Amino acid sequence: MKRAIFFLISVFLFVNVYAEKLDVKGQISDELKQIQKDSEDYRINRDSVKLMVRKNGSGKEFVTQKLIEKFKTGDTINTKTSGNWEMNLKDDFNSVVGDGWDLTVFGDGTRVNYRNWKYAQENKAKYGKAKEMSLNELKTAGERFIKEELKDFVKIGVGEELIFMQSKYEVDGVGTADGTFVDETLASNIAYFGRKKDGLMFVGNSSMIIIEFSNDRKPVSFYYKWKDYEELEDNIEVASREEIDYRISSFSSMNFGNVKNLDVKLFCGIYDDSQFVQPACEIKQNGEISDGEFVGIINIIPAGKNHAEGGNWGELKMLNSYGEICRESDITGEIFPENEK
Repeated sequence: MKRAIFFLISVFLFVNVYAEKLDVKGQISDELKQIQKDSEDYRINRDSVKLMVRKNGSGKEFVTQKLIEKFKTGDTINTKTSGNWEMNLKDDFNSVVGDGWDLTVFGDGTRVNYRNWKYAQENKAKYGKAKEMSLNELKTAGERFIKEELKDFVKIGVGEELIFMQSKYEVDGVGTADGTFVDETLASNIAYFGRKKDGLMFVGNSSMIIIEFSNDRKPVSFYYKWKDYEELEDNIEVASREEIDYRISSFSSMNFGNVKNLDVKLFCGIYDDSQFVQPACEIKQNGEISDGEFVGIINIIPAGKNHAEGGNWGELKMLNSYGEICRESDITGEIFPENEK
């Protein structure tokens, strides 16, 4: 039973992640397919991008109290305080645990996770074998929840768009009371949303909203990581496709020789490095290393001819420390500048 953060999204820089094979259903949206196609065709199809800087959130204590007040009633999304509940205040986050639900607010209050795991668990057997929510159903229901219920917490700024990215479906076991028979059923429907600014997608885990729906189509969980930003006067000139490919070969983590069925996905746009927002391309690699075991690696490759330094961006630090040293990779093949041929 999942009582902690319900989403399974991580960005790992220079880290290999192993997991047992899971039968997870899901589908990417037409919007995300188009972003991937544009990234493969052009990388970033513009000459320059305005440098942006993060704005501080209003604080985890303020946001925690505001969320409790906002969702103190409701059948599924609720922070009812009439029953037993407990709040723990930590340096990095606030945690609130109630009867069948939990809420965590991180840092400056711009990253939040809530889940009513009790409702999702109790209702998973009702509709799970019938039909999961379609892409269009998830998009419509997710957008409605964000715009109506999270409007005080997630602001869509000038020039910004909410982008529906994909669906995922949690599969769980359901059995008879005496334990004589257990079957698999759909436990929940999950919608993933990202963000565009002036036509450029935020890559990595820079900006994300996840809404989970129970099998009766009721929202039971939400997660968001959503900052406000300020544009600076500085422009970051975008590197050419050839320059970006060269960096992909230089700074993406190398694949192991025994990786089978390698799958590579490329998404280009802008990246929040914990201080600045700059042009970047996200490279996702995954493949099978043995029966039932998979490895996945994600790298965020700088895509500007110039950069602002000071954030927490491993690949940019490598670029500044070692320069652009090309190597052959499973992603790019052989890439050499003209003077090295």
